[in-house]
Amino acid sequence: MSFIHLSDCHLASANKFSSNISDFIRKKTWESFENILKDNKDLDFALIGGDLFERSFFTTRDYQKLFKIIRDFGKNVYYVTGNHDYISYDNQLFFEEKPNNLKIFSSAKLDFYQEEKTRIYGISYEDRIFTQNFPYDLKLDKSYFNILLVHGAIGEKNSNYLNLDLNKVKAMGFNYVALGHIHKPEKLSYNIYYSGTTEAKDFSENMDYGYLLYDEGKIQRKEVSKLKFTDISLKSSDFSDLNDLVTYLKTILSNKINFLRLNLKLDRSFKLDEEKIKNDLNLFYLEINVEKDYDFAKLVKAYPDSLLTRFLYQVDTCDKDHKILERAKELGLDAILRSLYE
Repeated sequence: MSFIHLSDCHLASANKFSSNISDFIRKKTWESFENILKDNKDLDFALIGGDLFERSFFTTRDYQKLFKIIRDFGKNVYYVTGNHDYISYDNQLFFEEKPNNLKIFSSAKLDFYQEEKTRIYGISYEDRIFTQNFPYDLKLDKSYFNILLVHGAIGEKNSNYLNLDLNKVKAMGFNYVALGHIHKPEKLSYNIYYSGTTEAKDFSENMDYGYLLYDEGKIQRKEVSKLKFTDISLKSSDFSDLNDLVTYLKTILSNKINFLRLNLKLDRSFKLDEEKIKNDLNLFYLEINVEKDYDFAKLVKAYPDSLLTRFLYQVDTCDKDHKILERAKELGLDAILRSLYE
């Protein structure tokens, strides 16, 4: 038996980028989802662990596109809804056109589908929050290969989402537990997995993403994401010049479509050229957050017996937290030396 486990695709999701960049990210998210199903048509079935799409932004055309991709997959797709894609009265009508091979768990009560000697159990969200208790007392028929498909958190007390007790889930005796909700892929036990999201969408998702392949008892992670988000903090004083900085950045970027957020502590002598960085690194997106970097010892030596020196002395004699002092120095020096930078 072989199947794939994916979740948290968030098709048609919104983000904080400009409209053209957001459209590009959504396009690649769709492509990744479609390619996963195209590349696995020879398997027995697919599991989707919720948050497949963003219901607030999903259009009639999006539903039609989704259903075509699943129909073309050819095999059964077992799908539980999560807190972003729950089915209720305002979108239920669209699912009347769903393909026959899309098997939806449409209730907050645990139920199962049977496929030959396999039973897939699932439970879905009916609203953005999940308040029902999970039925840990379920008795499984061990003559079947039993799978649990669920969108939920592990050990999060007072959660608005389905909160699962890992030890109780283990004790239920499922052969495989396919989890959704957490975007980071994670192995919780030899047979309990979060597949993670399928495609990175912003700087909070800085890993390589994809899906899980179960093939005759062996579980493999397949990384297929096209986008890579890198958020890094550096000091310009650690580099001899801009070319040196670019050379270093080349060593940490991937061969994917790169989005880079560079938080740079910039000293006065360093010449920054954003266009050169973007072009030399072939970046799709570049964001640079600049913070001026002051060498306090050098400044005191360069400006003895000055307002600057007296300011630094007063700040250093204050009985304050180190981080507060450093921030006070930065703000004061920025005000005193602003004319040198403009």
